[in-house]
Amino acid sequence: MAAKKRRIPAGAVIELNRLAGSARISLAGEIDIVNAATITDQVAAALGNRPSIVTLDMAAVDFIDSVGLGALVVAKKLCAAAGAELAIASPSKQVSRLLALTGLSGVFGLAATP
Repeated sequence: MAAKKRRIPAGAVIELNRLAGSARISLAGEIDIVNAATITDQVAAALGNRPSIVTLDMAAVDFIDSVGLGALVVAKKLCAAAGAELAIASPSKQVSRLLALTGLSGVFGLAATP
């Protein structure tokens, strides 16, 4: 079955690849209090297909605040509860910096970029 994409709010695109047992969610723009819940909503939706890994592509994220970081932690917990791994692919400079400053760099697996 081919990958399936659909547009969602806040500039994110979700791509589910059932053959590989994975889900990839690409995020863009700012992740803050206005749209952080979108991340957890989309991870929860992706977990409905029972992937072994959910990858958040964060190359196009320009800004992320503490609420956005909290959404990443919640997404990690959702994945763990479902027996899946959460990985971050291509973190932007801003995402990398925030993960390093908060000591969370090692918490999230870094996925290889396609």
